[in-house]
Amino acid sequence: MPLTAERLAGAMTPAEYMAQMKLNREPFQQVLARVEIPAEVREFFAALPEPLDVAVFTEDFCGDAVLAVPVLFRLAEETGTLRVRVFLRDADPELAAEYLPPERRGTVPVFVFLAP
Repeated sequence: MPLTAERLAGAMTPAEYMAQMKLNREPFQQVLARVEIPAEVREFFAALPEPLDVAVFTEDFCGDAVLAVPVLFRLAEETGTLRVRVFLRDADPELAAEYLPPERRGTVPVFVFLAP
């Protein structure tokens, strides 16, 4: 099942994802509060000619996701050029599997940057 524009638009926003978290919400929010995006990275993304859609496949129990996803959320918030949408890997394993080679299936988080 492909990742269509409609499917992407129907996925969770970062705020919706954080609101539904059952595990690791507090550590996730602590990391998010501490994230500092370097000026040159912020400037690079802010200068993109048009916004990029970013699909995130994750699960709230994953420690790697607790450390990595807040960085993407903060970058999107500070630049306004990344439209982030979140999918729970376990709710849609077939879609998530499309973006990983067979030996890495099940790995989270996965960030998929979609060309305009």
